[in-house]
Amino acid sequence: MFNINVEQVISIHTELIKEFGGLLGIKNRNLLESAILSPQQGYYEDDIEIISAIVYGICMNHPFNDGNKRVAALVCEYLLNEIDKDLKMTNDEYEQLIWELADGKLSKEQLIKTIKNNII
Repeated sequence: MFNINVEQVISIHTELIKEFGGLLGIKNRNLLESAILSPQQGYYEDDIEIISAIVYGICMNHPFNDGNKRVAALVCEYLLNEIDKDLKMTNDEYEQLIWELADGKLSKEQLIKTIKNNII
């Protein structure tokens, strides 16, 4: 189980919106809770799968009015840091990954594979 909860993700969202602009607020708290908590219930085999499922859920559930991709990207980095891992992708590659995910061009399984292949 990761040390992340709904309130922390809301705080991340608030800080990102303040820094980079956009519309504050939660569109659907239940979708946010589902994105963060459901992957941590024992279905996934390892931490990378859990992290990927959380990122996927935030991106695809669109729980916030704005900034869902930014929140998903930062939560991914935060959780990888918790397990002493980092992505070996450039910022452009990482941004492209998040955009492809949000655009529905990347499945959860593909996201898991990509993250597993790009961590150090």
